[in-house]
Amino acid sequence: MRSVKEQGLEAALAGLNRARAAGGDAHYFTADEVMQQAGEYLGRRQYPEAIGLLRACLESFPRMAGTYAMLAQAYLGTGDVTAAEAILRQGEPVEAMLPWEPPQIELARTAVRKQKLGSAATILGQALANGGIPAAEKTLQNLLARRENGPVFDESDFSTLGYRLLQGEQPRGRRLCL
Repeated sequence: MRSVKEQGLEAALAGLNRARAAGGDAHYFTADEVMQQAGEYLGRRQYPEAIGLLRACLESFPRMAGTYAMLAQAYLGTGDVTAAEAILRQGEPVEAMLPWEPPQIELARTAVRKQKLGSAATILGQALANGGIPAAEKTLQNLLARRENGPVFDESDFSTLGYRLLQGEQPRGRRLCL
């Protein structure tokens, strides 16, 4: 991380690769260190740094399933859905060893699907804002009819929509039931 700050991402990765090629028994980082730092990069939306670090991690620890999920999230942050899908496919044969990995992988898969198909909650919120309850009810029926291959129904998206509605003006008239 110090090398990334001092030299930039590409130079730091090149230095790491030179040190690896030289051989020896030196350890350059642990998987825990990578996950912590990559999480910080993702949180700060420093996606290229997260991608570089996670790619380096995969070279040293290719059997950590969570690394594939974090890398997919980083690719999504850059808008590269194709790379996110590819890295998740690459990680499919890797068996999760830690209890936090399966939910993390599922979140990454859901995020990829939302990037490709859209969010049902976002579409419903737009219909509600543009046409009120009648438009939202019609939109909901259309979304439900396309549920298998249409926009993604994600609980967290609907929760976020609900909180936004609670904080803003309430639509008048009938309640919208989901």
